[in-house]
Amino acid sequence: MRKNAYGGSDVFRSAIGGVIYASLTAAIALFFAFLAAGYVFGIAYLVAFGSFVFPPLAAAILWLCYRTKYIITDEELIIRFPGSPDERIPLSGVVSLRKVKDNAAAKALSTDRVEITIGYGTTVQISPADPDRFIQIVENSKNVGLKSV
Repeated sequence: MRKNAYGGSDVFRSAIGGVIYASLTAAIALFFAFLAAGYVFGIAYLVAFGSFVFPPLAAAILWLCYRTKYIITDEELIIRFPGSPDERIPLSGVVSLRKVKDNAAAKALSTDRVEITIGYGTTVQISPADPDRFIQIVENSKNVGLKSV
C-alpha cells in the first residue's frame, strides 16, 4: 500500500497466484528450449518461433502482474485491470466484504480473493496482496453501512 496522486488514496497491488508464476516460468523455459533446439539441430524456424512468441507472452503476463491495482479513494473503489476499462464501485453501495478462495474468472490474479457484494447481490472478486488491510480500510472508510461477513 502506498500513497499516490489520487488525492491520498490507498493503492493495493494484486496478489499473484501460482497459475501466473507457472505461466511465466513456462514461457521463459519454452523460449530457452526453442532457442537451444534450434541452435543444436540447426533449425532456424525454431529459433525464430521461440524468439517471436515467448518473450511477448512473458511480457504480457508481467504487464498483467504490475498493472492490476485496486485503488480506494474516500468515495469509491477503482479496479484497474489491464485491457479493460476501470471499474468504479461507490463505497456507499458496498454491502459486505469476505475472503474467498475461487478459481472463477475475475479481475484477480490469485485464487485467494476478497468478494465484494454490491447493492442487491451483485458480487465482484478481487485479489489484493494484503486482503486483511484492504478489508480494514474499506470498513473504516467514511461511508457507513459496511458489514464484514
